[in-house]
Amino acid sequence: MPRNDHLTQERLNRGWSQADVAAKIGSDPKTVGRWERGLTSPSPYLCQQLCQLYGKTPQELGLRAGDQPGASASPAVATLLAAPDEMTSPSTQPPARGLKRWPLRKRRPILYSVLAACVVLVAVGAWAGTRLAVGTPTQTQISSNPYTGTGTLAMSDPLTSNQGTWPTDEDDQGTCSFATGGYEIRGVQEGFMQPCMVTSVSFRNLVYEVQLQIRAGDCGGLAFRSNFPLMYYFIICSDGHYRFVRYDKNNLDLRRIIVVGISSKIHQGHNNQANTIAVMANGDAFTLYINHVSVGHFSDGAYAQGQIGLLVNTCRVTYPVNPPNDLCTAPTDVLFQHLRVWKL
Repeated sequence: MPRNDHLTQERLNRGWSQADVAAKIGSDPKTVGRWERGLTSPSPYLCQQLCQLYGKTPQELGLRAGDQPGASASPAVATLLAAPDEMTSPSTQPPARGLKRWPLRKRRPILYSVLAACVVLVAVGAWAGTRLAVGTPTQTQISSNPYTGTGTLAMSDPLTSNQGTWPTDEDDQGTCSFATGGYEIRGVQEGFMQPCMVTSVSFRNLVYEVQLQIRAGDCGGLAFRSNFPLMYYFIICSDGHYRFVRYDKNNLDLRRIIVVGISSKIHQGHNNQANTIAVMANGDAFTLYINHVSVGHFSDGAYAQGQIGLLVNTCRVTYPVNPPNDLCTAPTDVLFQHLRVWKL
């Protein structure tokens, strides 16, 4: 079998490792590697899991017809099942020249074998249908909030194309644009922060989640309750730090750093590993999440409602007090994918 470059490319487009894919569909990294090398093919159940994970059809993922859920039976089985004359009484017509018709008593074992095979096929089909029903998320499961279990899904955007919501701007600070696989904020220069805001929606209490890859430079994250330039933002950095900030243009210091920390849950560096971050904002209470693990609960009552957005920051937070002159690196480039917002 040839290599399945479709599966490999879909995985790389999202910045996932084979272990990431295996964890998401309930398999193991070695098996995912064998699929991509073309050594084996996924079962119908795992084929459906892959299709749902990537949002593609089996054909678009380079999977064979036999790998698809509900594929037809093999020609041999189909031939047996489609031979009703072998299951009825002997024909009164003489056999064709050169052919010998078996007596009924010799055909009975074959008849019983075919019937037994049918029973087995029906049982296997029922078991496979149950597995698919259990393993395939419903729309309710897709819409459910994995952080608090409450709320209504208000936005679900893979960020692969613009629906007229996201800005595509370029200035001296950086560029907001759509790239292969997601929404990219890039070229952010030393000492700058580049926000890209959605001005068409406004949220009060919410859970806000996004996946990001820090491809170069320092930090990226999400902004919320923004009436720009007033806003909250939560960022993670390539060196393992995170920061939750209230940005206040009317304050001479421009910001109030609510928390600075280091988390082992952050995939560090620029190795194309994606991180998923989220924030729960309910009244004055905030909870921060990194790769679905809570890193703390905080309180602040300055801003109650506003827009959402994404941002990139060139300044690390290793030294929040008296930072050295070479603290920031530039340019910074971050790719964002799979954004979801639940209203609480």
